[in-house]
Amino acid sequence: MSGKRKYEFVDPQELVQGPVRQAFLPEELLARIAAVHEVFADVIPLSLQEWIDSFMRDRDPGGQMLTWEVLASIYTSACEGRDYPLEQRREIVELMIHRLHRSERKTLKEFELRSLTRDQALMIMSYMRVENKWVTAFEEVLGHALVMIRKFLSGV
Repeated sequence: MSGKRKYEFVDPQELVQGPVRQAFLPEELLARIAAVHEVFADVIPLSLQEWIDSFMRDRDPGGQMLTWEVLASIYTSACEGRDYPLEQRREIVELMIHRLHRSERKTLKEFELRSLTRDQALMIMSYMRVENKWVTAFEEVLGHALVMIRKFLSGV
């Protein structure tokens, strides 16, 4: 085996939620989940309880939270001072998720830009380069977040 990971995209309708792995989440983590939920509330329209439920199903909710906090920071930086319409903000989140598992070159080749321009996509990914040391460390714990995003995007 070459050591390269292969990613397979699955129809979100075929996904099944995993079992609840955490009987409870610490108050500090619940507060962090609420803060990230607030950042993405208009682009990932899941309730706060759905976010919490998702973290309760995660094997490493703390690691997953760090991933989402980095994404929230990148998203906030990318959107700050810009008046992106909702469709573009959703696409920014999709682009960030796609980029987590691919190089910029592969992302530009594979990701279908719908409302963002190539220059906008490059600008957004430049924010990810700044955070790259964090993003790279969190790639391993992003799997569950991808399931949640794919579930949401299937309804868009």
